[in-house]
Amino acid sequence: MKNLGQLMKQAQAMQEKMAEMQAGLEAVEMTGIAGGGTVQLTLNGKGDLKKIAIDKTLLDPEEVEVLEDLSSRRSTMPGVRCPLMPNRRCRS
Repeated sequence: MKNLGQLMKQAQAMQEKMAEMQAGLEAVEMTGIAGGGTVQLTLNGKGDLKKIAIDKTLLDPEEVEVLEDLSSRRSTMPGVRCPLMPNRRCRS
């Protein structure tokens, strides 16, 4: 019984540590670049899209489709993984 109580304490400590680490992921940011740097998407460590930066040269009304393609490509490319969570795909 003594070992079971000790095991339960260890499990609780691990859960608390995991909760702290997951909360810390929200503070971490990473940036993906597409179109030679004309579009930049910033995600947090959980893969949530936080910011989109678009070069003003892409804001030509004739280029709307190019802009839409570049901004969506980086956040939805198959196989793109979040560096801090290698078993999880980034999402927008």
